[in-house]
Amino acid sequence: MKYTEKLVALMEDKRAKIIEAIGAEFGDLYFTEEDAKELRSLPENEAREIYAEIEMEIFDEADGLNEELCPFCYIASCCNKCGYAGRHGECKERRSDFDQIVSRVLETNNSFFELFSNDFYRKLIKK
Repeated sequence: MKYTEKLVALMEDKRAKIIEAIGAEFGDLYFTEEDAKELRSLPENEAREIYAEIEMEIFDEADGLNEELCPFCYIASCCNKCGYAGRHGECKERRSDFDQIVSRVLETNNSFFELFSNDFYRKLIKK
């Protein structure tokens, strides 16, 4: 599988977990076809490097939803240059799509670290 597709699959699997945990209406707040298109447009060598960085973070026990596990954070040097932020708002801003997801997870008494445990990520990269 191409590394661009591995990055898309990683994000789609996280999107599916969000839908399962807090509802379908939050899926497109996290990852859209436009987001997938951006990942697929990456040069394969850049996608391979990004995937390797994410994989290394997973082996270092990373969990949750954060910049260490987000391909878009590796693509952009800062949030105001991030294509994902342009579509969804900067993740740390109030009222961004990510903030809405965080709020909903907290309302449902879920934990990002339980939903997106290191075991969850290890299973994804073994696919």
